Amino acid sequence: MYALHAVWSGPLGPCVRAEDSNANVKSRGQAYRSARPHPFAPAAGSVRRAIWGMSRTCRGMYAAVMTQIVIRVDPETGDALSHLVELTGKNRSQAARDAIRAAERQAVLERVRRQAEAIRDDPADRAEAARVARDMEVLRAW
Repeated sequence: MYALHAVWSGPLGPCVRAEDSNANVKSRGQAYRSARPHPFAPAAGSVRRAIWGMSRTCRGMYAAVMTQIVIRVDPETGDALSHLVELTGKNRSQAARDAIRAAERQAVLERVRRQAEAIRDDPADRAEAARVARDMEVLRAW
């Protein structure tokens, strides 16, 4: 098993070192001598493979959270997106996500409005509501 240690180093990005828990120290002083590989350090290739495996797993987890889409926009829509970014200070991705959520909310509200109108305008449903109201009248306390 590897223990990975990482730091973020500005323009270099992540810097990683690893320790192999299965490695044996050959001599008591080996861990203290300088200018030699760390006694628990695995080979760079095996660390690279371990990190690659983790990155594939992390990408899979990321993909479960975020989905990338590509859209083609006409010049007018592109200008509107640029203006929205300028007005809100959000990046293009966040502005697009917000616009999609707002459109979805609007579509749901529109569907509910149409369903409510259909129920309101249904003579059978209105007759049933009137019958229930009459039946409930006898249960009224005052």
